Amino acid sequence: MNTQNSALSFLVKLLIVIAVVVILYFGAQLLIPLIYAVMLALLILPLVNRLIKIGLPESLSIGIASVSLLAVFIGIIALIIWQGAEMGENTAQFEKKFDSLYEKTQNKVNTYLGVTPKEQDKEVDHALEQVPKKAFDFISGATMVLSDWLLAFVYIIVLLLERKRMKQVVLKIIDDRHKTKALHSMTEISATVKDYLYGQFLVTVVLAVVYAIGFSILGIKFSIILAIIAALLTFIPYLGNIVGGLMIVAMGFMSGLAFNEVIYIVIFLSLVQLIESYILKPWIIGNEISLNIFTVIFSIVAFSMLWGIAGSIIALPLTSILRICFSKIENLQPYAYLLSDNKKE
Repeated sequence: MNTQNSALSFLVKLLIVIAVVVILYFGAQLLIPLIYAVMLALLILPLVNRLIKIGLPESLSIGIASVSLLAVFIGIIALIIWQGAEMGENTAQFEKKFDSLYEKTQNKVNTYLGVTPKEQDKEVDHALEQVPKKAFDFISGATMVLSDWLLAFVYIIVLLLERKRMKQVVLKIIDDRHKTKALHSMTEISATVKDYLYGQFLVTVVLAVVYAIGFSILGIKFSIILAIIAALLTFIPYLGNIVGGLMIVAMGFMSGLAFNEVIYIVIFLSLVQLIESYILKPWIIGNEISLNIFTVIFSIVAFSMLWGIAGSIIALPLTSILRICFSKIENLQPYAYLLSDNKKE
């Protein structure tokens, strides 16, 4: 009988997991902007509270905080567009540099690997056939992320205006015996998400400044736009640094830098990323998410498969929220221990 109950319990849990995954997958268009909005609302909530304390009406305080957040995003987009326009004016120069670099690469491959330029061109042509689709997929994904962020700003205002009502709704649903624990959980979730996003934002700003200065000194063209993009990519853990590094190295070659000068770029990027990983993030962010390395990697991969770029950005805060929720429910505490980096949890 116990065996049957255990099997039934396992089956129920498995069905619940499958149902959650299906809901997340097919509900992406609704859930992604809403999750963005919740996290950003938590980020600017301290500013809203400060404005209310100095005597401003609640609606005006929410409006000022939301517009300030929107202004930051518009400023970043404006900088990228400005530098992108300048980059477009140098298309012919880039094509010339690329052709020269491509010819040199072909000669080296032919010398060391014995692959003729004609064979290389054939392989490149085959690879280029996939570029339009890959580019379209990337642009579609980036456009989707941008539209999600814009929709999120509408949600932010609504969530901030209705935050007290939503909190009361949650408390009304929960049994009186667990209300204190629920309040503590909401406070912990709010603090975790807010501190993580605030810390990540500060790290991104610092990296953008350091990258811009370093790229300018190293002679990379359009250092501002590249610095901003490379810094923003750090919101995608691990993969973001790799993509950003490859982009900068490619731009170094396209800027006409010699091989040894590109090596200096690689060294510079490696040093900055080491400082980011072992000094900046531990100092500014700390270990707010409290997830072990396996959970971090698995959650990024899993949410990327579900929601693409958007999923990779919000994977860690969502998984951290899940860990907190598990830790407050006795039957689910083993799962919290599985996710956590705290061996005593």
